[in-house]
Amino acid sequence: MSDGKDRHSEFDFLAVADSGERQEYGTGATRDVTTGKGRYDLLSPIALRRLAVHMENGATKYKARNWELGVPLGRFFDSAMRHLFTWLEQKLGGGVLDEEEQEREDHLAAAFWNIHGLLHTEEKVAAGLLPAELDDLAPAKAMIPCCDCGETTHPDVPGHTEGVLCRICAERRLTAMVNEGNTESAKATE
Repeated sequence: MSDGKDRHSEFDFLAVADSGERQEYGTGATRDVTTGKGRYDLLSPIALRRLAVHMENGATKYKARNWELGVPLGRFFDSAMRHLFTWLEQKLGGGVLDEEEQEREDHLAAAFWNIHGLLHTEEKVAAGLLPAELDDLAPAKAMIPCCDCGETTHPDVPGHTEGVLCRICAERRLTAMVNEGNTESAKATE
């Protein structure tokens, strides 16, 4: 679609990505190297088919792309582990599920799907595209009172539980030391 105006959409790619390195073939053809781009040619079509069937079943049960709206990482992890252990119980012959229940769901595909969702959501949270609260697996930082104002704060040094200043009080003390000409003490507190 060209009307003579210089317009670009998000799909008008104006350049080819270039690492600056080349791979040359015996025919004389050259391409950019593939290092660091992933090896999609090594993915198993069998595993991906089982994942796709599981995703189709999930889209029927819930709705397509429902999981992309944001599921806590802990929920993905818990479900992945549960499906892996259910599969392992069945594999070792010690499962308590009856035969019909065992055949109703592909537990390895379900574990794969949950790990897939965990990877996806972890990156989206890290990029700020999903709420940080979804990372419920991140260790909680201990809150302790500031020794000056009493407001609760996170200690900057793990294990420090006494004599900790909140950011505001630390800046206030540092400014006071600099203003008093006590630059050696100020440098030590930075």
